[in-house]
Amino acid sequence: MTTYLSQALTKYYERQKNKIVFSNKMSLNELAFSMWEKLGFKEIDASVISRVINGKRLFTPLQIDIFCEILKISKSEREALQHNLHLDHCKNYGVSLNPLFFNPYSTLEVFKQLTAKTYSLLYRGRCDETEEMSTFIFQSLKDVLKTNISNFALNELTKIQQDALYLKTRASVGVVQAQEALRLWKPLSQQLFEISNNHSRKYLAFEEMSRASAYYVSGNYSYSNKAHVFHKLAILYAKKAINHFSESHPDILFAYRTAIASAIFLKDQHLFESLSNDKKLERIILSLKKDYSVMAIHVYHTIARGKAVFHLPSVYATYDKAEKYFGDNVQGKGIHELADIRNELEILSVLKIKDKNYIEMIGNRGFILAGEFNSRRHTINIKKLLNKLLN
Repeated sequence: MTTYLSQALTKYYERQKNKIVFSNKMSLNELAFSMWEKLGFKEIDASVISRVINGKRLFTPLQIDIFCEILKISKSEREALQHNLHLDHCKNYGVSLNPLFFNPYSTLEVFKQLTAKTYSLLYRGRCDETEEMSTFIFQSLKDVLKTNISNFALNELTKIQQDALYLKTRASVGVVQAQEALRLWKPLSQQLFEISNNHSRKYLAFEEMSRASAYYVSGNYSYSNKAHVFHKLAILYAKKAINHFSESHPDILFAYRTAIASAIFLKDQHLFESLSNDKKLERIILSLKKDYSVMAIHVYHTIARGKAVFHLPSVYATYDKAEKYFGDNVQGKGIHELADIRNELEILSVLKIKDKNYIEMIGNRGFILAGEFNSRRHTINIKKLLNKLLN
């Protein structure tokens, strides 16, 4: 397997027997350690670099900059490596691209396509890929926006940069541990504020949904006395996001789901019923279901959990309705499946269902997915629910 980037990198190292030696005489392990230090003791190790040069994964734009700094690679060659990374991302996500695009309108179209593909990754629950792709878009646009382009192109590309930063925030908060959620969200929120000169309804929706998501994660997996406060804040900002998102934006479903899930945590049945029976929600689900079935199922599974918690009728009717109605359009649930497994385990717990084989089966599936998505908080939560159900 080769990539544009892996082919371009071959000039900077050679294989000596079973070893890789880079142009500055560093070994693979030495380069990895040096990059690791410059990246703040994260993101990289020898296996990552090995996979990059063998075409099995890609560097991020920042990793390329650090690689070039250590190997003392010229600015023009660094730009060539970034361009090859760009070509790989376009190829991987099905974006048609003439490698010699310099027209700002062509550039705009490429980034629009890349952003649409990244939203698709998010709604399929591929948080790691979403974070990687959104970081690439954001970093690439920082360079593009420094060039001499028209005001129209500047405004449109800035909007895409906002989308990229929002996607990065959503994806990052989606997998981070509870105690890290707010710490991670704040600097990203500040960056979003700084690049948003015109605070449109879309920007406000992005800001409020990012904040709601961070508070929800902090509250839902927190054992401190702040959990109730966090969930009340999650509801507050999710409801604001619902008002600011257009009904055609799929993340309005995520805003509803966040508010409904926090209402369940707070045992607020009145709010739960008000949100889950909202005719606007039903209308949005019906209009978006073809392209965003996973998000629709996610909402319905959360509603089913709430019905179980509040001892309302039609728990499994709601659950089955979602699978039957949307199932044909689903193409991989990704990390959303983890939350749906949690929903089902909580329903089984509330209804006092003790089918040991079935509980262990979905629990094991949850552990596999939590490992795949490197989500320690989901692992802890599933383990806690299994102990409650099986003991």
